[in-house]
Amino acid sequence: MQNDQALALKQPTPSSKTGTGQAVASLSAENFASFVLEHTYAVIWVSNGGEPSNFPVGIALQLGVFHAPSVCFGHVNLANIETTSSVKLYTRLGLAHLNLKPDSKGLPPTGFYLLASGTPIGFHDGNIDPSKDGDNLGPALFVGLLAALFTNDGEAGLKAGGQVMGLNVGERIVKKFSKLIKQHHDQSRLLGGGSDVSALQEEAEVRQRAYAVLGLSPQANLEKVKKAFEDRAKKLHENLNGLDTQSLQHRAAELQLAHQFIMNEHSRA
Repeated sequence: MQNDQALALKQPTPSSKTGTGQAVASLSAENFASFVLEHTYAVIWVSNGGEPSNFPVGIALQLGVFHAPSVCFGHVNLANIETTSSVKLYTRLGLAHLNLKPDSKGLPPTGFYLLASGTPIGFHDGNIDPSKDGDNLGPALFVGLLAALFTNDGEAGLKAGGQVMGLNVGERIVKKFSKLIKQHHDQSRLLGGGSDVSALQEEAEVRQRAYAVLGLSPQANLEKVKKAFEDRAKKLHENLNGLDTQSLQHRAAELQLAHQFIMNEHSRA
C-alpha cells in the first residue's frame, strides 16, 4: 500500500519517452501505475466492458500520430479490476486531482482520463450529447450497415456505426486534452523540464509522419499534397472489399487527418 500511495501522490515530471499513438495497452491493477509513470502523457479509457480495439481511432491518431508532444493510450476494463484496499486508495487519491469521486465500490467514473507522468490532469465522460451529435446518426447507421454487409458480421457493423456516432465526442475530447497538454508542457518547459530543441524535433517528426501517409516528402507543395490525397482516397475506395472494418476505419481516418494536418500547417504559414 505504501508503494501505491507513493505512485498516486507523484507529481508530473518531464519525461523523454513518447508513445506510438496507435497501440492501445490493456491495463490492469498490476501494470497501470508503471504504464502511466513511464510516459509523459497518457490517455486512459476506463469502461465497463469493451476492448482496447474499441478505442476511438480519431483520438488515437490526433493525439498520438499527429500531435506533439505525443501521447500513449491505455484501456481499463472495470469488470476485470478487483477492488482491493490499495486500488481504492489509489483511485481516491487520483480522482482528487480532478474533483471526482469513486462510486460505492471504490471505482472511478467511466470515461477518458488524461494523465501527465501518472497524475490525472483532465477528464471527459465520453458521453454522446443528442443536442450536439444528432447529425451523426444518419451517417452512423449508413456506415454500420455497410460494415455489416461487407463483413457479414452484425457486431462489426455496430462497432463501425458507434465509431461514427462518437466522432463529435472524440473531437471535443481531443480539443480539451490538447489544450491541457499544451498548458502542462509549456509550464514544464518554463520550469526547466524541457527544451525548445526537443519540442521542435517532435514537431518535425509529426510533420514527417503526416507527409509519409500521403507518400510525399515534407518539401512537397500544396498541389502535390492535394493530388496525393485524392489519389489515395480513390484507391482506398476501390479497395473497400479487400479491407476489414477496423483497417478501413484506421486508413480512412489516418489519410484524412494527415491531409488536415498539412493543410492547417500551410494556412498558418
